[in-house]
Amino acid sequence: IVQFMEEKKIQSSWVVESASRLDLLVRLDQTLCEVTLDSSSESSAEASSNDLKSVLSEAIVFCGTGDRHATLVKRILAKAGEDPNQNREMSLTEHEKVQLDLFWNDTEVALKNDHSKDAFISLIKIVILWDEKNCPWLNESTARLHRDSMLKDATIKELLGYCDNNTNRHASLLKEMLTKSINKESENIKGANQPSDANRETMAYRKAKKKKRTIPDHYHSVIKSLQTTSTVDSIVPSWAVLMNSHTTVNGVAKYLSLPCPPKWVDSPHDLQCLQSKLHEAINESNGKLGGERKFEKFLAFDSEFRSEGGTTELATIQFSIFEDGLPLAWVVDLNPNPADTVYSTMTCDILRWIFLESDAQILGFAHRHDLRMISSYIGEDIPIAPNFLDVQLLASHKMADDLGASSDIMSSLPGLKSCCSYFLEASGKKMNGQNSNLYDDDMKSWSLLKNEQCSNWAQRPLTANQLGYAGLDAAVLLVLLAEIVLS
Repeated sequence: IVQFMEEKKIQSSWVVESASRLDLLVRLDQTLCEVTLDSSSESSAEASSNDLKSVLSEAIVFCGTGDRHATLVKRILAKAGEDPNQNREMSLTEHEKVQLDLFWNDTEVALKNDHSKDAFISLIKIVILWDEKNCPWLNESTARLHRDSMLKDATIKELLGYCDNNTNRHASLLKEMLTKSINKESENIKGANQPSDANRETMAYRKAKKKKRTIPDHYHSVIKSLQTTSTVDSIVPSWAVLMNSHTTVNGVAKYLSLPCPPKWVDSPHDLQCLQSKLHEAINESNGKLGGERKFEKFLAFDSEFRSEGGTTELATIQFSIFEDGLPLAWVVDLNPNPADTVYSTMTCDILRWIFLESDAQILGFAHRHDLRMISSYIGEDIPIAPNFLDVQLLASHKMADDLGASSDIMSSLPGLKSCCSYFLEASGKKMNGQNSNLYDDDMKSWSLLKNEQCSNWAQRPLTANQLGYAGLDAAVLLVLLAEIVLS
């Protein structure tokens, strides 16, 4: 390389640029050697990192005190090995800009194809490239990730799991970027009615990427049936049951929570009690309602994941029903420690009954990935049957209608936190009458807290906050369904 540049008599500062390119190669290789996707590869990763350092040191020794070319090579090697905290550049070089675009393209392709491992590696490369620059890059990268990639909840869980497996600075920065992207989604929804000039370019970009997403035919019959059977005297799920005084933080932000802690299920006896309760609730509602659909007949579910050994597995599954005006919730351990064959067999049997045999109306949120994971857990495929309802799909179409967009055209589907914020605000408007300029400030101050989404779901015991978060993510679907249907 040095000989070529010398012969061409390049006038630019090519030595500095070459050092920068080599430095990027070194940082990428060294950090990726330390990345853990498989817990068994930790020692070999450390060895590979040390080997790389040795190679660079030996390369400088080989330069010796030779001719001009060897001296220039030595300068490039030495500059590339400088302390990254010294003389940090403010902006990217042209080469780095090209590399950054390639990394973003790789990220987008990986996310579109649900290849979370490849997406994680590409995102880590982006973080590595930016981290050595003395400029505020995190917010800009978060905005681009949110705008370009259409992150799915399941993918976020897997990416956060990979971040948890790695304790280095770059994984921590990526985790912060992912968390900011989750929170940013809610802010974008709230400002969707009157977009600022700063958001117009992003909205135009999303418009160009719109995809057609239609509601299945049976969804319409379910909604119509719920609207018909939900009279003034009926008790339906409402935000009020999730607004508890103890959730006020510093008198400003208020976070939704369950009126009673969810039941932790981790023994055969607990499983028997759960099945008995669900069997009673489903059969009782069927007997009372016949072929009619009411909110009491719905069983909401959600799941949390853990990443270990380069694979993502179910850690818990949550269920919630609406009984006597209140949500009841259970968090079922799918990762018992120590392993219990009897418990695991019973868990599989109950999951088969719920998802394949029972008459329950099953409520989920972007649940296709959850169902794939549950299918793998029980060893039997769970088809998307007419008794399944996706609240995300219902919410997105309702939101599109309210915002004046076509009901069957969506650029990306909103997350659970965004849906809650939107319908809480809509409920506040409804409480103030038909004047859309009036808002109920108290309703706007409530939100769904997602901090525990990034926590370690493999640890046992789970914390009280984790249990509350998991149970609420299932229970809130019952309230969202009522808000969508009756609004």
